[in-house]
Amino acid sequence: MSKKKTLEDIFNDDAFGILDSKPKNSNVKSEDERLIESFQEINAFFEKNNREPEATNVSEFKLLSRLKALRHDANKVEILKTYDTHNLLNTKEEIKSVAEILNDDDLGILDTDETLSIFKLQHVKSASERAETDFTARRKAMSNKDFAPYETQFKKVHKELREGKRKLKEFKDVEQNLYKGNYYVVDGILLYLEDDGLQKRKLGDSERKDGRTTIIFENGTKSNMYYRSLSKSLYNNGSIVSDTDKESEDELFKNAHIVSEEDVQTGWIYVLRSKSTNPEIASIED
Repeated sequence: MSKKKTLEDIFNDDAFGILDSKPKNSNVKSEDERLIESFQEINAFFEKNNREPEATNVSEFKLLSRLKALRHDANKVEILKTYDTHNLLNTKEEIKSVAEILNDDDLGILDTDETLSIFKLQHVKSASERAETDFTARRKAMSNKDFAPYETQFKKVHKELREGKRKLKEFKDVEQNLYKGNYYVVDGILLYLEDDGLQKRKLGDSERKDGRTTIIFENGTKSNMYYRSLSKSLYNNGSIVSDTDKESEDELFKNAHIVSEEDVQTGWIYVLRSKSTNPEIASIED
């Protein structure tokens, strides 16, 4: 009986093919295969819901987080290009503002008092606060001699207010109600606008009227605050002091006799006296 001397002889003598085993396929997936499979889950979600995943529940949030991570990994985007049938990876989100960053904070990590405090202005005064500062900071005391003529008028205005000859009215419509020669009350203090100082000021492409006023206060102080600052103070806590009935009548009478170049003749007014002998008509004088 002959002996087999080598393994080759043994394999060659395997008449029944017992040793002809085929290598088994490995079930271990490669890294790229796992990546593609994970992305296909996102594709399947989009096809089913016709939208990208959102942070509405745990499973959907996982898909959302995965998609965001993929978008920021250029190497993975390159591998998945062929499978990106819904253009999910080509969405370039350009963050333009802090608000957009906070809106993209699905877990609310940035939703804290410390973070939101960046939207609160510190050491920066609001328009109303600046107006109030201007209202108080620019006052200067007047000498008794300079203030004497104004003091007499202030006392007269107070008397007319008590007697009902003048009234306090709500301040509104600055263009119509804030002009020199009028009295106003701000924070309980009576003031007289001696001069509005209005000039046209250019702000960018637009123009508006503003300027340094001359204001006399009943407490013997004087201010040159801006016209707009005064109007804001009046809007916040002020009133108009109306003219007396006599002043209104005098103004109306004065204006009634003024004819300017801007006036346009539109007709005639006739004053007639009837010559009728009818007693009912003849008894009417005008």
